[in-house]
This record gives sequence, C-alpha cells and structure tokens, in this order.
Amino acid sequence: MYRFETENFIVRATIQPDDDLDLSWDVDGETRAKLKSGKFKVFGTIVTVSTRDGIVLGGDSLWGLVYDDPRKFFTNHRDPDPMNRNCSLMRAARGHVSICHHFPYMVSQAIKKARRTLATMPKVPAPPQDRNGAMVPSQRHAVPDEIRNR
Repeated sequence: MYRFETENFIVRATIQPDDDLDLSWDVDGETRAKLKSGKFKVFGTIVTVSTRDGIVLGGDSLWGLVYDDPRKFFTNHRDPDPMNRNCSLMRAARGHVSICHHFPYMVSQAIKKARRTLATMPKVPAPPQDRNGAMVPSQRHAVPDEIRNR
C-alpha cells in the first residue's frame, strides 16, 4: 500500500487481514452491520524499515482498523480540507486540538526503532582502499608473487 525509498533504506507499509476484531465498542451495531455488508473493511497495518538487502531494522503495527476504503488509512493525514489535518489553519479555527492520524506516527516509530537498531549494531570496519578509492585485497587473500607467476 505504501513504499518510500532512500539511498540505503526502504520504508514499507502493508495491510494484513485481521480476523480478531473486538467490537465491544460498537454499541448500536452499525459498524458490525457495515462490516457484514462489505461497506467496511477490517485490517491491520505493518510498517517496516529495512535495508535494501531486506534486513528489517525497525517496525510498528496496528490492528483492528476499520475503514470503508483501506487506502484512506494511508492518505487521511493529507486531506485537501485543512480542517481534517493537523495544520495551523485547523488550529486557528479550533484551538489547540490534534487529529489522530495513526499512519504518520507509525512511520516515525518504525524509523525511530530502526535508528536505535543501527546505533546498537557492532561497527564493521570498511575494507582497505587505495588513494583512488579502489578496494585493496586483504593480506590474507593476497597470493604471493612466486605462486602467481608460475
């Protein structure tokens, strides 16, 4: 559903089926009826930050999401109506309030966890390079001249 790439990392968000929805809050049964009719969809979202090699460095997830269109979960924070976004126009009109858009927060949490992972990983020394930046073979793999010239 969502993918953002940088030079070294990929931020990805996917939706997954959620078959364990707690509807105890649906006192009038409206949400249950719309789920049953197909007007609403229930799903979970997983956000991951990974290296380009596919190593997951951080992630976040949220389950029990109910939307008529799952794409709205990923786009509502960019609503064209400023009254539906956390922006200065909305705050000027409504005072100090905050609209809860989960997706941007999930992305920031996944990035925060990835940074923490990277900060705690052991440092691996870079391979030796000559003054032009070309990799120099290590001594362990170097072939002595007398063997190479046979």
